[in-house]
Amino acid sequence: MSINESVVFSADELTELCGEGYFNVLMKKLGELLSADYTFVARVLEDNHAETVSLWGKGELLPVMRYDLQGTPCEDLRCAGEACILNGVVERYPDDTLLRDMSIEGYIGITLQDIDGQVIGILSALFETPIDNVDVEQISRYFNTFAVRASRELERIKYEHLLKTEIAQLQEKNDRLLIAQQVYDFSKDGIIITNAENQIVYVNASLEEMSGFSMDELQGENPRILSAGQHGGDFYQQLWHDLSAKGHWRGEFLNRSKTGQIYPVFTSISLIPDNAGDAKHYVAIHRDITSEKEAQVLISYQATHDSLTGLLNRYEFNAQMERELINIKARGNSGAFISLDVDDFKSVNDTQGHGVGDLLLQAIARRIKNCVGEGDILARLGGDEFAIFTEFTEIHSVENKVSDLLDCFKPAIEIDGLRLRCGTSIGVSIFPDDGADTGELFKCSDQAMYQAKNAGGSTYAFFTPELRVAAERHQDIRMRLADALEQGRIEVKYQPIINLASGKIGRCEALVRWTDPELGVVRPDEFIEIAEHSGLIQQLGYQVVKQALSDIYQINSALREPIGVAINRSPQEFMDLSETGDYLDELAMKAGVAPELVTIELTESLMMKDPKLAERQLNLLKADGFRLSLDDFGTGYSSLAYLKHFPFDVLKVDRSFVSDIASDKDDYLLVKTILEMGSNLGMHSVAEGVETAEQLALVTELGCECVQGYFFSPPISRDELLNYIGTQFPELMA
Repeated sequence: MSINESVVFSADELTELCGEGYFNVLMKKLGELLSADYTFVARVLEDNHAETVSLWGKGELLPVMRYDLQGTPCEDLRCAGEACILNGVVERYPDDTLLRDMSIEGYIGITLQDIDGQVIGILSALFETPIDNVDVEQISRYFNTFAVRASRELERIKYEHLLKTEIAQLQEKNDRLLIAQQVYDFSKDGIIITNAENQIVYVNASLEEMSGFSMDELQGENPRILSAGQHGGDFYQQLWHDLSAKGHWRGEFLNRSKTGQIYPVFTSISLIPDNAGDAKHYVAIHRDITSEKEAQVLISYQATHDSLTGLLNRYEFNAQMERELINIKARGNSGAFISLDVDDFKSVNDTQGHGVGDLLLQAIARRIKNCVGEGDILARLGGDEFAIFTEFTEIHSVENKVSDLLDCFKPAIEIDGLRLRCGTSIGVSIFPDDGADTGELFKCSDQAMYQAKNAGGSTYAFFTPELRVAAERHQDIRMRLADALEQGRIEVKYQPIINLASGKIGRCEALVRWTDPELGVVRPDEFIEIAEHSGLIQQLGYQVVKQALSDIYQINSALREPIGVAINRSPQEFMDLSETGDYLDELAMKAGVAPELVTIELTESLMMKDPKLAERQLNLLKADGFRLSLDDFGTGYSSLAYLKHFPFDVLKVDRSFVSDIASDKDDYLLVKTILEMGSNLGMHSVAEGVETAEQLALVTELGCECVQGYFFSPPISRDELLNYIGTQFPELMA
């Protein structure tokens, strides 16, 4: 079930309706708002029965139904006041045959009470599918609003019926229609009685309290003394026409109290005829609907605004932007869609808690709001994403606005004694150049924003056609990678790692490879990054680990002495596994591979993203007997803290340093420093990318223990690796 927030409820639809017609519209609207299968209002009768006033279901009005309350949710509802059963309602009320026959799964209801708190009716919605827990709060809000309306209309019908009955009885007893005080005085609604000339002859205490005028001040006056003067002649002409033709009128007035305060009332006016059928009196019942109007305004606001920041939400932003595109096109101007994503906001939530994160978002929203101009549309799209749409004639005005937005993030934000700093990545798309509708502008702006984020954040990027091509390739790879994973078309190849002391292979590195039938060979760095951002990395990592463990078991079965395998793991994979736990130990056990033969290779980015998570996960792997290797050391924001505080066994020198070690003195010194540092910390070393005899000689001279690269072998399949070992190291074969 999903609440249909696009349905707008308007009191204007009810002004000409009353009684059953009023409730028919009310139930239809409630059913549309909640996407309910059935909605109904029922009166509670004195014999423990209920009778529907209006029953709406399956898109049509259904006949009146009378049913016994015993053994139904409605009976419990009378005691509790509210009831919400997300699912399994039939199992909970097995005696309620109606629920079973209607195949009802979810039930929500609220009692309708008169002004004295007595239960006079029931408002309920029935669902053939379970109610989604995330919708309950919003359903409850709608129910409370509709309950107020329904309660008041049921009570009004009760009072009106009672008034007419009493007036008819008094007419028989007294032709002068002396007002039956005992009928009017208990009413909480304001009541006005006029004569045929529309002069006030009586008002009750509630009307006096509502208007601020006393009976003495109002007697003999025309009821227009209460009007706020905001209704024109056509309004009153229609009112008198309805009274003459139908004998009644219902609608809303804006009244003004004695103190000058304007307040809305829902009014029902009935004509009381004499024996000849001519008008003798008019009875008007006024109900103050100020609270209902305020609730309607609140609901409308909540439907269009973000509850945390007060900015427009995504739906209203989209609606306003669509209207603005039409106006901009008519004026011959351009528009800029600017999307902002707060850099590293997740780390604030993770380290300081969501409460601080919410306060930070509110502070950011205020700063962004100060940067936008009058006429700009600003919204929070969700999470830490914001969007601005602005009209312009010169592109430099957009560049200035984007620059101001970047600057507003620079000062620290103080929250509960904390000084927080965060940047933003901004993407810009231009109407109509980049897109002619909101959907295309959204997409282009997002692509530009991710370009800014990939550039390191705290910057902006304008959309370009190249980004569209890249985004289309990204989407193509993501879809095809998902298919390849599902169909088992991902390959694992192995590059030998040679121990320089023994001159033999000691282990191999498992490297993932993918060749798509249409895309051809896709680079690992390209599809692995896409897997990380699309949620496919766990599935990819699982398949690589499982295949590598199975292959190394079969390789070792053919050898006298086992060799190890090094498996790369993505930092994002570890982040995703933080809640569910790692599967490595279980897979190694199933494959029959001892943990000490498995080396897990990680890059420094894991320690940078979440040091606490990294420490916990690495210590768990270490405790299980696996070896740990720090890959690509020196290529990122390298820190000695990674080597000192984390339990790495192996330090790998990146191929980018090894490739120029013979020609670049700085690379030579850097490799020398890395190897010496690793040795001093008791770590083994591996040099990657060794392709020439000169490179091999230099890393050997510098004390490197192991090497890998094309000088020995490119990455090869499992069977090719066995042939390689058999050819190069026959003494290792069983």
